[in-house]
Amino acid sequence: MNKFVIIFLLLTLTLSLVIWQLGILNIQEIHITIKDDSCIVPDGTKNQIKVMGQNILFVDKKDILLNLQRVIPCIKDITISPEFPGKLRISIIPRVPMAVVQSFRPVISPDIKTLEASQSSSSALIDTSPPQPSGKVFLADNDGFLFGSYVKEDIIPNLFIEEQDLKINMQLDKINLNKTAQAFKLLSSSPVLKNINLTDVKLIGQSLIIFAQYKVILSLQKDIPLQLASLQLITEKAKIDGRLIEVVDTRFNKPVVVYAPKK
Repeated sequence: MNKFVIIFLLLTLTLSLVIWQLGILNIQEIHITIKDDSCIVPDGTKNQIKVMGQNILFVDKKDILLNLQRVIPCIKDITISPEFPGKLRISIIPRVPMAVVQSFRPVISPDIKTLEASQSSSSALIDTSPPQPSGKVFLADNDGFLFGSYVKEDIIPNLFIEEQDLKINMQLDKINLNKTAQAFKLLSSSPVLKNINLTDVKLIGQSLIIFAQYKVILSLQKDIPLQLASLQLITEKAKIDGRLIEVVDTRFNKPVVVYAPKK
């Protein structure tokens, strides 16, 4: 082996040992930044990260994320950037609230509507009575992750789900919440349907009931854009005909429409 190579390797090894002994690569300072103020980082958060003194080259991002999420549920993800010597920068990516979530007590009453899909199909029973809230109120993101308490200033939909013990860090059905978020987004972006009020929305099984100017029932098992396209056509036709809608149920191949009695 060339003696220059040997000398280079020895120098490299010596330098590495010196750096290791002096702790130059050990984390001595942590900087935490966040994109906006929707997720508050409390004092003492740095103590939860538990990486002080560790080698900056062997930091485990997943471990840091889990430790942070235990105390700050509104954190969705993080990026970490080592800054020599001995500094670690952590950028927090917050969760974005999709809805205010609260459980409701199921009601069985004579007011339950019976809507028929067609002459040949069996009737579909669904409780269309307004939700009766029970329990605490939380913020949820598109994945159904509960991460915070409701803030009254937030102008986002109110989603009521069948009664259960809701808790921070709990995750609801991800597929159902993804579909619900899709419906909310499409409704708010539609020129015809954007005025549908999302103040009270009830999720029963895989059916979504929107209590607005009229009741809208969607199936989370079927194509959401297709159902909303049908809803838009029904809404436009009712406006042209001068008729008031009471209920639109798009869960079936042929949507069911209940109109208010003509005066």
